[in-house]
Amino acid sequence: STDGKIFDVNFTSSYQQFLWITVHDLLGQKLLEHRLDKSLRGYEYNLDMSYVATGVYLVRVGSRKEGKVKRIIVR
Repeated sequence: STDGKIFDVNFTSSYQQFLWITVHDLLGQKLLEHRLDKSLRGYEYNLDMSYVATGVYLVRVGSRKEGKVKRIIVR
């Protein structure tokens, strides 16, 4: 993150299909859902969180069945 509001999401996998990125707040509300197509460098997304309040959010990248979750802090 450059200023605490823009995040570069990079996910490397041997998986070849599209994946989903979702962002939830800690109350479980979904704020974003976006389909990611694989590029030569893997799965990439420029996540702009400038429209949300400061706090902790959960970012998930994966298929409908499985994925990875990371916490981010928006400042």
